[in-house]
Amino acid sequence: KAAPEARFLLRTRYQCVKDQTRQMNRIKHTLMVFGIDPPTALEKAHWSRNFIQWLRSIEMKTHEGTLGLQNQVDRLLSIRADVLKITKQIRQLSRADKYKEYVSLLISIPGVSLLSAMVYLTELIDINRFKNLDELASYIGIAPREHSSGDKQHTGSLTKLGNKFLRHLLIESAWTAVRYDTTLMACYIEYRKYHNHGRAIIKIAKKLLSRLRYVLIHKEKYKYTLALKSS
Repeated sequence: KAAPEARFLLRTRYQCVKDQTRQMNRIKHTLMVFGIDPPTALEKAHWSRNFIQWLRSIEMKTHEGTLGLQNQVDRLLSIRADVLKITKQIRQLSRADKYKEYVSLLISIPGVSLLSAMVYLTELIDINRFKNLDELASYIGIAPREHSSGDKQHTGSLTKLGNKFLRHLLIESAWTAVRYDTTLMACYIEYRKYHNHGRAIIKIAKKLLSRLRYVLIHKEKYKYTLALKSS
């Protein structure tokens, strides 16, 4: 079973990544407020090494302004260093005996990276504690509200219950999976005939969750033939 400290490390990285995004947005807002546009050559290279060097070279109209901007850039680089450090620690942890077999199983599924595999393992702890797929989906929070009206059953929005951290990651994984898994892409196209993109991707997320559950329970890497078994 995953130690609470491992789960804490994964959540810490997630928070650092969010902080990094916020800091990037702060810098973009500063540039917009002061009417500073990046050079044409860097328009499609935001946050690259060259883009950071350009930020470092900016001189505002006053010394105070320059100090303010450089402080924002320093903060971004500090957060980046934290993300890199924690990511290396997580990669090292993934090679530990208690994780490496399960990581290998999970990354065989389209849409699941090493980092997301570690999140699933540390958050779910033990897949066998969930009796079935519906119970697992409910735990994560991708089981939408349903209500009946006469002979019809209506599917509403998602409940606010469940593991928000896992739900966000699973939906993100689902968006990636449909780009690489032809079976899931076909399902998504079919769902879009009757649902908006949000509800369609939730249905894909549940299919993806079924595959996660299948490979962990059966200790069998994902193959195309598993699409039918796990769907």
